[in-house]
Amino acid sequence: EAPDQLVQVSNQGLSVLNWAPSSDSPWMTAVQDGAFLHISFSTGSLAPGVYQGNVTITSNTAANAPVTIPVTLKMIATGAPAVKFGGAVDAANYCIRANCYLAPGSLATLFGTQLANQTATATTTPLPNKLSTTQVLVNGTPVSLIYVSYGQVNFQLPAALPPGARWIITVQRDGQTSNVISARYTSSAPAIFTEDQSGLGYGAILLAGQGVVADNNHPATRGAYVEIYATGLGTSNTPAPTVIFSGTGITGNVEVPVSYAEAAPGFAGLNQINVQIPTTVPATSHLRVQVRTAYNLLSNVVEIAVK
Repeated sequence: EAPDQLVQVSNQGLSVLNWAPSSDSPWMTAVQDGAFLHISFSTGSLAPGVYQGNVTITSNTAANAPVTIPVTLKMIATGAPAVKFGGAVDAANYCIRANCYLAPGSLATLFGTQLANQTATATTTPLPNKLSTTQVLVNGTPVSLIYVSYGQVNFQLPAALPPGARWIITVQRDGQTSNVISARYTSSAPAIFTEDQSGLGYGAILLAGQGVVADNNHPATRGAYVEIYATGLGTSNTPAPTVIFSGTGITGNVEVPVSYAEAAPGFAGLNQINVQIPTTVPATSHLRVQVRTAYNLLSNVVEIAVK
């Protein structure tokens, strides 16, 4: 199944922009969706191959109308799923930090090809161990799935420790099994989610009890508490981490014990870390934040704004 595509249509003039799209191909549909051009595909009857088409945007108010957008659709013959070597990473920042380990119970992501025959997202709890026709097996056991698509699968690792300190992972789809990959195990490997899902920039760090990200528009107050959302803290008997604050105007690092570091209520695989912002840090839009485990393994570095 080919994923839908969204293309933003912007108005750089002073008058109201009226526009309408059309497709020249029976396998492609183009509609207006607010300020976006929404392109969808009907691929059920298409044989493997490369298909070329065009979407034309017409307007009675735009000086540069009509605009033609070429579209290429590549249909690949169905085969076994293939997982990218080293493709098992944490779901928060895709292991952009050094030393990529995965902890029990954490949220993880696989990348590859033909991992699913359609996009599907879990809508119930407990999470299913099959979405569409896709399953992920970790050390031989199906695990909970959150999202599947042609090139990506999000899943939750088992809470039990793996034999041999390695996660052995395969994907099954339509009765076909992928290549085998492995990922390194550790008891705790925190990874902080971020506002733009890149693993960088402002973290998924909320003003305590307010549900608002502590960014430049809503800076946290020094001395107040914030909630850090991450994955990979490990099992409940893992020693609590600490939080490191650093940045311009800080000599060295300021390391702070946490007041809470457990599973986030109601969310599988998600951890919540509550910590008080030191009163000694300077007001800044880019205070760096990092989580350190009791075994000295560091998370990715994210930012918050403080006042």
